[in-house]
Amino acid sequence: MSLRARQSGFTLLEILLSVSLLALLVGLAYGSIRVATKASTSGERLIERTEEMRTVQQFMRRQISQMMSAPFDYVVDDGGEKRFEGSEDAIQFVAPMPGYLSHGGPHVQRLEIVRGDRGRQLQFRFAQLNGWDPEAGFPDDAEPVVLIDGIRDGGFSFRRLDENGELDDWENEWEMPVELPVMLRLELDFDDDDPRHWPVFEAASLVATSNSVLSFDSLRPRAPGFGSPSNPKPREAP
Repeated sequence: MSLRARQSGFTLLEILLSVSLLALLVGLAYGSIRVATKASTSGERLIERTEEMRTVQQFMRRQISQMMSAPFDYVVDDGGEKRFEGSEDAIQFVAPMPGYLSHGGPHVQRLEIVRGDRGRQLQFRFAQLNGWDPEAGFPDDAEPVVLIDGIRDGGFSFRRLDENGELDDWENEWEMPVELPVMLRLELDFDDDDPRHWPVFEAASLVATSNSVLSFDSLRPRAPGFGSPSNPKPREAP
Protein backbone atom coordinates (compact mmCIF):
# COMPACT_ATOMS: atom_id res chain seq x y z
CA MET A 1 0.00 0.00 0.00
CA SER A 2 1.39 3.42 -0.94
CA LEU A 3 2.03 6.30 1.50
CA ARG A 4 -0.70 8.38 -0.23
CA ALA A 5 -3.31 5.65 0.43
CA ARG A 6 -2.35 5.37 4.09
CA GLN A 7 -2.76 9.16 4.61
CA SER A 8 -6.20 9.52 2.93
CA GLY A 9 -8.30 8.84 6.14
CA PHE A 10 -8.77 10.68 9.49
CA THR A 11 -6.61 10.01 12.45
CA LEU A 12 -8.08 8.94 15.79
CA LEU A 13 -7.12 12.29 17.31
CA GLU A 14 -9.00 14.18 14.60
CA ILE A 15 -12.10 12.05 15.15
CA LEU A 16 -12.01 12.62 18.92
CA LEU A 17 -11.60 16.37 18.43
CA SER A 18 -14.54 16.44 16.00
CA VAL A 19 -16.78 14.48 18.38
CA SER A 20 -15.80 16.72 21.28
CA LEU A 21 -16.54 19.86 19.25
CA LEU A 22 -19.90 18.46 18.15
CA ALA A 23 -20.81 17.59 21.75
CA LEU A 24 -19.85 21.11 22.84
CA LEU A 25 -22.04 22.67 20.15
CA VAL A 26 -24.98 20.42 21.04
CA GLY A 27 -24.55 21.28 24.73
CA LEU A 28 -24.50 25.01 23.99
CA ALA A 29 -27.59 24.71 21.81
CA TYR A 30 -29.44 22.70 24.48
CA GLY A 31 -28.44 25.19 27.17
CA SER A 32 -29.66 28.11 25.07
CA ILE A 33 -32.98 26.38 24.42
CA ARG A 34 -33.37 25.57 28.11
CA VAL A 35 -32.64 29.16 29.16
CA ALA A 36 -35.07 30.48 26.55
CA THR A 37 -37.76 28.02 27.65
CA LYS A 38 -37.27 28.93 31.31
CA ALA A 39 -37.45 32.64 30.51
CA SER A 40 -40.59 32.08 28.45
CA THR A 41 -42.21 30.04 31.24
CA SER A 42 -41.32 32.68 33.84
CA GLY A 43 -42.73 35.39 31.59
CA GLU A 44 -45.94 33.47 31.04
CA ARG A 45 -46.29 32.85 34.79
CA LEU A 46 -45.77 36.55 35.53
CA ILE A 47 -48.35 37.47 32.89
CA GLU A 48 -50.81 35.01 34.43
CA ARG A 49 -50.25 36.44 37.91
CA THR A 50 -50.63 40.00 36.65
CA GLU A 51 -53.84 39.02 34.88
CA GLU A 52 -55.01 37.36 38.09
CA MET A 53 -54.53 40.61 40.01
CA ARG A 54 -56.30 42.61 37.31
CA THR A 55 -59.25 40.21 37.21
CA VAL A 56 -59.65 40.22 41.00
CA GLN A 57 -59.54 44.01 41.14
CA GLN A 58 -62.10 44.32 38.34
CA PHE A 59 -64.45 41.94 40.14
CA MET A 60 -64.04 43.73 43.48
CA ARG A 61 -64.51 47.15 41.93
CA ARG A 62 -67.72 46.01 40.28
CA GLN A 63 -69.16 44.55 43.47
CA ILE A 64 -68.18 47.46 45.72
CA SER A 65 -69.43 50.10 43.29
CA GLN A 66 -72.83 48.37 43.24
CA MET A 67 -73.24 48.08 47.00
CA MET A 68 -76.86 48.53 48.01
CA SER A 69 -78.34 50.29 51.03
CA ALA A 70 -79.99 47.01 51.93
CA PRO A 71 -79.60 45.72 55.50
CA PHE A 72 -78.50 42.17 56.26
CA ASP A 73 -78.55 42.25 60.07
CA TYR A 74 -79.44 44.34 63.10
CA VAL A 75 -77.03 46.37 65.18
CA VAL A 76 -77.20 44.72 68.60
CA ASP A 77 -76.63 47.92 70.60
CA ASP A 78 -79.56 49.97 69.35
CA GLY A 79 -81.56 47.76 66.99
CA GLY A 80 -80.53 49.74 63.93
CA GLU A 81 -80.19 47.96 60.62
CA LYS A 82 -76.68 46.95 59.58
CA ARG A 83 -75.88 47.76 55.95
CA PHE A 84 -72.10 47.45 56.03
CA GLU A 85 -69.61 45.66 58.22
CA GLY A 86 -65.96 46.61 57.89
CA SER A 87 -62.70 45.91 59.67
CA GLU A 88 -59.06 45.65 58.66
CA ASP A 89 -59.52 41.96 57.85
CA ALA A 90 -63.02 41.73 56.38
CA ILE A 91 -65.97 43.53 54.82
CA GLN A 92 -69.59 42.44 54.39
CA PHE A 93 -72.28 44.13 52.33
CA VAL A 94 -75.18 43.56 49.94
CA ALA A 95 -74.82 43.85 46.17
CA PRO A 96 -76.06 42.08 43.03
CA MET A 97 -73.95 39.23 41.69
CA PRO A 98 -73.01 38.74 38.04
CA GLY A 99 -75.57 36.53 36.33
CA TYR A 100 -73.04 33.87 35.41
CA LEU A 101 -72.14 33.36 39.09
CA SER A 102 -75.56 33.27 40.72
CA HIS A 103 -79.32 33.21 40.28
CA GLY A 104 -79.51 36.99 40.22
CA GLY A 105 -80.85 39.44 42.75
CA PRO A 106 -79.12 40.99 45.78
CA HIS A 107 -76.64 38.82 47.67
CA VAL A 108 -74.93 39.15 51.03
CA GLN A 109 -71.22 39.20 50.17
CA ARG A 110 -68.12 38.91 52.30
CA LEU A 111 -64.46 39.55 51.46
CA GLU A 112 -62.07 38.37 54.14
CA ILE A 113 -58.33 37.95 54.67
CA VAL A 114 -57.71 34.68 56.52
CA ARG A 115 -54.86 32.30 57.27
CA GLY A 116 -54.28 29.66 54.59
CA ASP A 117 -51.84 26.94 53.58
CA ARG A 118 -49.66 29.48 51.76
CA GLY A 119 -49.61 32.53 53.99
CA ARG A 120 -52.83 34.53 54.09
CA GLN A 121 -55.69 34.32 51.60
CA LEU A 122 -58.28 36.73 50.26
CA GLN A 123 -61.54 34.77 50.33
CA PHE A 124 -64.97 35.61 48.93
CA ARG A 125 -68.32 34.25 50.10
CA PHE A 126 -71.86 35.05 49.03
CA ALA A 127 -75.45 34.01 49.69
CA GLN A 128 -78.83 35.24 48.47
CA LEU A 129 -80.34 37.99 50.58
CA ASN A 130 -83.78 36.46 50.12
CA GLY A 131 -84.05 34.05 53.03
CA TRP A 132 -80.78 35.18 54.60
CA ASP A 133 -80.50 34.34 58.29
CA PRO A 134 -77.92 36.55 60.02
CA GLU A 135 -77.71 34.18 62.97
CA ALA A 136 -76.90 31.15 60.79
CA GLY A 137 -74.64 33.09 58.44
CA PHE A 138 -73.29 31.55 55.26
CA PRO A 139 -74.22 27.91 54.58
CA ASP A 140 -71.63 25.39 55.71
CA ASP A 141 -71.69 23.64 52.34
CA ALA A 142 -70.83 26.87 50.49
CA GLU A 143 -67.06 26.76 50.21
CA PRO A 144 -65.35 30.18 50.13
CA VAL A 145 -63.72 31.19 46.86
CA VAL A 146 -59.99 31.87 47.19
CA LEU A 147 -59.27 34.98 45.11
CA ILE A 148 -55.57 35.41 46.04
CA ASP A 149 -53.24 33.37 48.22
CA GLY A 150 -49.66 33.75 49.42
CA ILE A 151 -50.35 37.16 50.97
CA ARG A 152 -47.80 38.36 53.50
CA ASP A 153 -49.79 41.27 54.89
CA GLY A 154 -52.76 43.39 53.97
CA GLY A 155 -55.91 45.12 55.13
CA PHE A 156 -59.01 47.14 54.28
CA SER A 157 -59.56 50.81 55.08
CA PHE A 158 -62.50 53.17 54.60
CA ARG A 159 -63.42 56.81 54.07
CA ARG A 160 -66.56 58.74 54.89
CA LEU A 161 -67.80 62.28 54.39
CA ASP A 162 -67.42 64.68 57.30
CA GLU A 163 -70.03 67.20 58.41
CA ASN A 164 -68.83 69.61 55.70
CA GLY A 165 -69.24 67.06 52.93
CA GLU A 166 -65.48 66.57 52.57
CA LEU A 167 -63.70 63.24 52.47
CA ASP A 168 -62.43 62.23 55.89
CA ASP A 169 -59.18 60.36 56.58
CA TRP A 170 -58.79 56.65 55.94
CA GLU A 171 -59.71 54.45 58.91
CA ASN A 172 -59.26 50.71 59.49
CA GLU A 173 -62.52 50.13 61.36
CA TRP A 174 -65.97 51.09 60.10
CA GLU A 175 -67.97 52.28 63.10
CA MET A 176 -71.19 53.28 61.32
CA PRO A 177 -72.78 49.98 60.23
CA VAL A 178 -76.07 51.66 59.29
CA GLU A 179 -74.27 53.57 56.51
CA LEU A 180 -72.06 52.67 53.57
CA PRO A 181 -68.51 54.02 53.27
CA VAL A 182 -67.93 56.48 50.45
CA MET A 183 -64.64 54.85 49.47
CA LEU A 184 -62.90 51.59 50.23
CA ARG A 185 -59.25 50.60 49.87
CA LEU A 186 -57.46 47.25 49.99
CA GLU A 187 -53.69 47.03 50.35
CA LEU A 188 -51.81 43.73 49.92
CA ASP A 189 -48.12 42.85 50.24
CA PHE A 190 -46.25 39.74 49.13
CA ASP A 191 -42.90 38.22 50.07
CA ASP A 192 -39.79 39.77 48.53
CA ASP A 193 -39.17 36.70 46.35
CA ASP A 194 -42.76 36.78 45.04
CA PRO A 195 -42.89 38.67 41.72
CA ARG A 196 -46.56 39.52 42.12
CA HIS A 197 -47.51 43.15 42.66
CA TRP A 198 -50.85 44.41 43.95
CA PRO A 199 -51.60 47.86 42.48
CA VAL A 200 -53.24 50.32 44.83
CA PHE A 201 -56.93 49.42 44.91
CA GLU A 202 -59.53 52.04 45.72
CA ALA A 203 -63.21 51.88 44.85
CA ALA A 204 -66.16 54.19 45.46
CA SER A 205 -69.69 53.24 46.44
CA LEU A 206 -72.19 54.75 44.02
CA VAL A 207 -75.03 54.87 46.55
CA ALA A 208 -73.14 55.75 49.72
CA THR A 209 -74.60 59.23 49.84
CA SER A 210 -78.07 58.24 48.61
CA ASN A 211 -81.08 58.70 50.84
CA SER A 212 -82.79 55.69 49.28
CA VAL A 213 -82.60 52.82 51.78
CA LEU A 214 -84.46 49.57 52.28
CA SER A 215 -85.81 48.03 55.44
CA PHE A 216 -84.48 44.71 56.71
CA ASP A 217 -88.02 43.64 57.67
CA SER A 218 -89.13 44.06 54.06
CA LEU A 219 -86.34 41.80 52.79
CA ARG A 220 -86.70 38.68 54.93
CA PRO A 221 -89.63 36.65 56.29
CA ARG A 222 -90.68 37.77 59.72
CA ALA A 223 -89.81 35.33 62.48
CA PRO A 224 -90.74 35.53 66.15
CA GLY A 225 -87.96 36.96 68.23
CA PHE A 226 -86.20 38.74 65.37
CA GLY A 227 -87.69 41.78 63.74
CA SER A 228 -91.28 40.68 64.22
CA PRO A 229 -93.97 43.20 65.19
CA SER A 230 -94.03 41.74 68.69
CA ASN A 231 -90.27 42.07 69.04
CA PRO A 232 -88.88 44.70 66.65
CA LYS A 233 -85.40 44.54 68.15
CA PRO A 234 -82.98 41.62 68.14
CA ARG A 235 -82.75 39.28 71.06
CA GLU A 236 -80.27 40.35 73.68
CA ALA A 237 -77.10 38.32 73.83
CA PRO A 238 -76.95 36.10 76.90
